[in-house]
Amino acid sequence: MTRLVEHVLQSPSYNRFQSAYRRGHSTETALLRLLNDIYAAADNGCRTMVLQLDLSSAFDTLDMSTLLRRLRYTFGVSGPALNWISSYLVCRTQSVRVDEQQLSRLTNL
Repeated sequence: MTRLVEHVLQSPSYNRFQSAYRRGHSTETALLRLLNDIYAAADNGCRTMVLQLDLSSAFDTLDMSTLLRRLRYTFGVSGPALNWISSYLVCRTQSVRVDEQQLSRLTNL
């Protein structure tokens, strides 16, 4: 897994400003970066518009075949590494339990 993370981090497609799902980067660091950029723009006499999107459930709605294609063609992951990730994603069940009600979803390619 360490090699895969290093590979993605060194990819030209990697967005170094992404804060989510990264060690040492949190909502707080994202907000600090945003505020810094807004203050710098104001100092330069520019106006700023902020658009916020809640993508907290984005992974749950992501088509797994799209994810695998992006890993292969955007980040160059292939061979055993891609097969390993694919085997993990295929036919997995996700479930959420609220009180006595349980909702499940089968992840399939």
